[in-house]
Amino acid sequence: MITYFFYVGGRAIQNECSDYVRRNGRLMEGQVFLSGAGNLKCKGVIHAVGPVWQNGTNQEEEYLREAVFKSLEMTSGRRFTSIAFPALCTGVFGYPTDEATRVIVVAVRDFFKENSGSSVEAVYLCDVKAENVHGFVNGMKRELKNCLLYTSDAADDMQCVDLGGRRIIKK
Repeated sequence: MITYFFYVGGRAIQNECSDYVRRNGRLMEGQVFLSGAGNLKCKGVIHAVGPVWQNGTNQEEEYLREAVFKSLEMTSGRRFTSIAFPALCTGVFGYPTDEATRVIVVAVRDFFKENSGSSVEAVYLCDVKAENVHGFVNGMKRELKNCLLYTSDAADDMQCVDLGGRRIIKK
């Protein structure tokens, strides 16, 4: 997923990230950084650092939750109206898909419980791996009790609309 962003987004994103690391050092688990969008069709890219999976013994859930929460706070603080999350940490960081996607869904839910005035209107839970997308769907079904989950005619288009009008969308 990271390679895709740098490939499509262009060299500008990588250069900005490299400059940030030179000036400030590497991000630690749970930290986020907003870069420009390069060639991507969005307002910016939030780089969120989640944990490497260590069998759940090293506060992985707390760090992943913090990365998601801080990403949403940054999005709201910039008055952006949407954000997209891939299944953070499920690749080379080794976080089990079902667990990571559940933590992300719960963090999104809890953010809106605590920040009802947020500018964020839509959260896109998306990934290039079908397993991760299914993990998001299962997480939404388990964790979002006040959510209407429905699909369109397209098998890959499913939306979850909470009763407060915010959209959590899996694509």
